[in-house]
Amino acid sequence: MDQTPEHPPSTRQAARELRVPVALVARLAGLVGQAMEHRPEALAPYLNAAEQSGQAYASQLLWSEITHEEQGVAEVCSRIRRGDVNDPITLRHAFMLLLALDGWSRVKVCDHPGCRRTFADATNAVSRRRCSRHARHPSRA
Repeated sequence: MDQTPEHPPSTRQAARELRVPVALVARLAGLVGQAMEHRPEALAPYLNAAEQSGQAYASQLLWSEITHEEQGVAEVCSRIRRGDVNDPITLRHAFMLLLALDGWSRVKVCDHPGCRRTFADATNAVSRRRCSRHARHPSRA
């Protein structure tokens, strides 16, 4: 009899099983984070949905929109590989890829008092707690 686990593996476990280098995921998070700073409205619907209705619903909403886009996946992947995620379509694809590889663990809200900015943590250890505006080293922001 085929037994399936009661709880499927987390996306982090799946990424380890796929042997996705942490540096690659961190680079993708950096690209998404940079684009989030310049175009916060592009991912706002999904970030708001995650906060209000849960991450699973937000991921489903994002996936639904991606599957209805008419732009070729090869072209979008090529732009992501080049680090060009400035247009909303490519940013959505990069964000979905980040979620697929590492879940929502890299999507965080700044813990600075009074700040609610969302950012993507691009550190290898996923330890960043503040947005670029409130980072300890403002010269890096």
